[in-house]
Amino acid sequence: MNCLQCHSDNPSDNLFCHQCGAVLSTAAASTSIADSAMSEIAVAKPSLRQTVMEILDGSPAQPLSKYVEWVITIVVLFNCSAVILDSVPEIHAEYKDIFHELEFWSVMFFTLEYVLRVWSLGAKFADSAWKGRSGYIFSPFGLVDFFATMPYYMHVFFPTLDLRILR
Repeated sequence: MNCLQCHSDNPSDNLFCHQCGAVLSTAAASTSIADSAMSEIAVAKPSLRQTVMEILDGSPAQPLSKYVEWVITIVVLFNCSAVILDSVPEIHAEYKDIFHELEFWSVMFFTLEYVLRVWSLGAKFADSAWKGRSGYIFSPFGLVDFFATMPYYMHVFFPTLDLRILR
């Protein structure tokens, strides 16, 4: 199905264009009445779930998505640097409380990102919310996001287990 705004080709089960985020409609191409209805729908405000999905997926229709990608990248680099510095015994001895706080807040940040992605991708397909969600959960990015935060939560339930190497 072609998007009326950017003319990109989209799978027929999508409600929104994967390129620009515009609302797709199969009836819009058939009649001029449907075309005018589509233009009214296209200017309608997307749902919060759709907006969050566009922001987190880096949609060009969402200017905020560029900044979210930068924030995520900076937090990842900062967290990696902290893990490296934390592995030096002298630095760890002096700043271990700061490293624990940083670990806690970065895990909370990435947990929030993961939960928002799973929640928002329910808006990707019209027929099934779980189609979009499971597509992300079992994708390489979803698995990396899950296994990056899982060691922290495993440590809460099993304190003797140290799985930080997975991060």
